Amino acid sequence: MKTLVIVAHPEFSNSSTQHFLKEAVDPYDDVTFHVLKTPLNVAHEKELVQSHDRLIFQFPFYWYSAPAILKAWIDDVLTDQSPNKELGLVVTIAVREAAYQAGGEIGFTVSELLRPYEALAKAKKWHFLPSLPIFKFAYMSDNEQLRLAIRYQRYCLQSADRRLLDRENWAIQELGRLVTETTDNHNRRRKALLESLLLELEDKKDERLELEALLQPFREEDLYGG
Repeated sequence: MKTLVIVAHPEFSNSSTQHFLKEAVDPYDDVTFHVLKTPLNVAHEKELVQSHDRLIFQFPFYWYSAPAILKAWIDDVLTDQSPNKELGLVVTIAVREAAYQAGGEIGFTVSELLRPYEALAKAKKWHFLPSLPIFKFAYMSDNEQLRLAIRYQRYCLQSADRRLLDRENWAIQELGRLVTETTDNHNRRRKALLESLLLELEDKKDERLELEALLQPFREEDLYGG
């Protein structure tokens, strides 16, 4: 599966969040990180869409929507029929998550405000993925940023219907790779965090497998002869 990340950010060069996300997927050949610029080369943009299986619209939330360049891209580029694709959304938000809920400061969930993109996917006969909102990146700890990098890599790379065990194995493999590659003495803190996350994930996997084995006799098909 090839993924096209379509970044709509008017000040990309000054965005630490966007550069962090770009760095997270730079090692992967199956991910194209594409920053929109004006004027749009519509023919080239259409070629990119046709050559990728998953499209991800990535943008900062501006007044509960995307920057204008993404709307222009949709209007000009998505004029051809290209079914059987996936559409995901990565949205960076400068306020706390609690604001986006009933009774919160905003009063609407992020999913509610992103429904127009779900309607777009439905019209194009695409599979719409659950969105990945990123709240207050600048206030994240190192540990939280590392967890976000893994979530983002999975969002860009993994099949939507992949089994939990496959996702766990992938995460363990990627963390192991990052630990091995982090050799600079200046990154000793980062390496320690990675090793801590790796141990935690491996421990949780073992616990989950033990629980699955314990519950095996109570599966519905065993209980009812299915």
